[in-house]
Order: sequence, then structure tokens, then C-alpha cells
Amino acid sequence: MSTPAVSLRNVNRSGILIRALIIMLSAGIVNAPSIFVTPLSALKGWDAEAVASAATLMGTFTVVGHFFGGILLSKIGSKLTTALGGLFICLAFVGTALVPAATPALLNVTYGAFFGMGVGFSYTPATYTAISWFPDKRGLASGLCMACNGGSASFLAPICANLVNVIGVEMAMILIGIILGGIILICSVSGFQQAPEGYVPAGYVPPASIGDETQLESWPAARAMKSRAFWQIALCLAAMPILYVVAYPRFTLFMTNAGIDTSYATMGVTVYAIANVAGRLGLGRLIDKTSYKFTYIWCTMFSILASLVMMRANSVGLFYLAYALLGIGFGATNCVYPVAISKSFGPKYGGSIYGTGMWAYMIFATLLMPQVNSAIVAATGSWNLVFAIAIILNLISLASMLLIPKVDRAPLKKP
Repeated sequence: MSTPAVSLRNVNRSGILIRALIIMLSAGIVNAPSIFVTPLSALKGWDAEAVASAATLMGTFTVVGHFFGGILLSKIGSKLTTALGGLFICLAFVGTALVPAATPALLNVTYGAFFGMGVGFSYTPATYTAISWFPDKRGLASGLCMACNGGSASFLAPICANLVNVIGVEMAMILIGIILGGIILICSVSGFQQAPEGYVPAGYVPPASIGDETQLESWPAARAMKSRAFWQIALCLAAMPILYVVAYPRFTLFMTNAGIDTSYATMGVTVYAIANVAGRLGLGRLIDKTSYKFTYIWCTMFSILASLVMMRANSVGLFYLAYALLGIGFGATNCVYPVAISKSFGPKYGGSIYGTGMWAYMIFATLLMPQVNSAIVAATGSWNLVFAIAIILNLISLASMLLIPKVDRAPLKKP
């Protein structure tokens, strides 16, 4: 079944963007799991390993959600796909709250599979729906989506934490799940839809240097996978995040190991979150003013600087600087990929192409490299070689991005 036809009559693209941002904001709360999982574990007597395994599984199922969410986006449309995402998120919160103390293994289903699928079914369709309406401002639309998702935890976490303190973690999770799932459902069914192929906003004249890309056919994922451009984007998705995968879950560990008080270490997460949002907004806008390739150069520079500072970090200021550089650099790469995919292959199947490419991220960045990194640290007693490898992979990613060839897409067939 193909995506339902879209009538442009009374379609407000700014309204669709706002709905996408609300969906991204609602789905982004999963980036702060400790707000719920830590008190829930204490209440039910679960050990850290049970929760950690479920969290790892959530990362895996997020990629699965990106993949199937992208496919469903092109098959049944944005409305139903993101609505399914809201349903999964609701089930994840409610189901996790109701897991019996004696069966923590069920967390693998509720917290692992349901949360992961909910994020994937929300994140990918919302992002690619938003940018489909903004061929003139793809970077801005992508940056706003990424900023809302990345900054969600900082914005919603204090509210959720207070609610946990007032009514208890179980009731809070049930209430939050119903509210966030309901918000996503409302945004989904109230006119949320992808732009039709060939859509051009009123008054938009494409720059002569790029030609009218909006009037070229879109390639489905199966066809895109036969191109060199797809595999170069997949390489970037796999190799660029290595420092993030290493550093983000260990902010507190790195700082406390350096003899820094835990209160300062916790603030490092906030520093990263603020820089992440700033990078996504600022460098996302830069994409529109220059190009996604030029913006990726800046992303790489910030990421490399973060690794270099991490090698020497021994004070609060240096750790905060490294986290800020990582937040800006890595955060903004997530604005680049949707634009690179849409410009290379067209907007219609962008979500499924992204979801397919994310398998490279899961296999290399989250499964293979953690094993390599652990072996390196065990052998050397230091993270410095890991940071050096991250720099090399950053440079490989940059070369891959800069060398993405222009995809020779045929003009759209006139009706």
C-alpha cells in the first residue's frame, strides 16, 4: 500500500512542523531514564544489572524502530506511524511501572523493546515528515527537530522528577505514559502528513547552483542501497558517534575518577545537554546558509577537539569544555544526516533509508566498538587510545561525507 495522497488545500506547513517538534519533545524523555528507573529499582529491589540489560536492549530496539518506522512512513503515512510510536511509549511507561518485583526480566519487554520501538516510530517519521515540507529550510527544520529531542530530557526531567517525589514512581510513570502517549496521538491524527512528492513552497526558487531538486524522483531504500552515496552515509552513521558512545554514559565516572565531586560530575550532563541543543540549532541553520558537507566539517572539528580535551582533562573546567564540544559537534551531526539523505535520494523514502543506515550504527558503534574499547582500556589502563581512535574515525567519517557523489535521479513524471 502506498502513502495516501495529500491535498495541499489548507495545509499549514508551520503547523506540521510544530506537531513534529512536540512529538520529538515527547519522545525524547527516554534520554533521562534514571529519573524513573533508579527509584523504581529501589522500590522493587532490582539490581543494577537487570536494569542495565534492559537499557542496552532499548538501544537495539530503537534501531529496529527507526528501520520499521521509516518503512511504515512510506507505506501507511506519518499519521499512523507516529500514532503507533505514541502507543508504544505509553505501553512502555505503564508496563514498566506495573512489572512485578519478582520478574525484572519483563523490563526487557517494557523498558527495552517498547521504549525502543516507541522512540524509533516517533523520531524517524516526525523528522522526515517535517523536512519534507521545508525543501527551502531543511537544515532549520532538521535542527529544530533534533534540538527538541535532545533537549527534552533537560526540559521534562525536572517536571517528571518532581511528580515522582509527589505521587510515587509507579503512579508517576503511568500518568506520564498516558499523557505523553496521548500528546503524540493527538499530534499524529490532527493533520500530520508528509508533503507530496515534488512539493514546492509558495515563492521558493531553488538556487541555480543546485537546480530544482524538488522535481526529481525519490529513490526507495532498496534502490538507494545499490548506490555509493548510501554506504558513505552509513559509514558516517557508524563511525562518527564513537566518542559519544564512550563518553555519554561515563560523564560521572570520568570526573569522579579524576577526584572531582559527584555534584560537579552530575552538572556535566547538563552542560552537554545545553551544548547539544545549541549545536543542533546553530549548525542546523548553517546547513541552509552553506551546505550539509561544510557543516559536517564543523561537526568533525568540534568532535575532534572534544577527544583532544578528554585526553588531558583533569579539572572541572576541562571536563565541561570537552562535554560542551562533544554536545555541539556530535549533536549537530544528527541534523546533517536527514538533509544529506533527502538531497541525495529525495524526501519520500528518507525515513526508510535512514532506518536502514542505522543498522550500521548499531552493529559498529554499539556492538563491536564497545568490545574493542573495553579490551584497549584493560590492556593499557587508559582511555587515551580510545579517544585517539575516535579522532581517526571522525576523520574517516568526514572524508566519507565530503566525497558523497551526486545521485543521478530522473525528473518526476508529470501526471
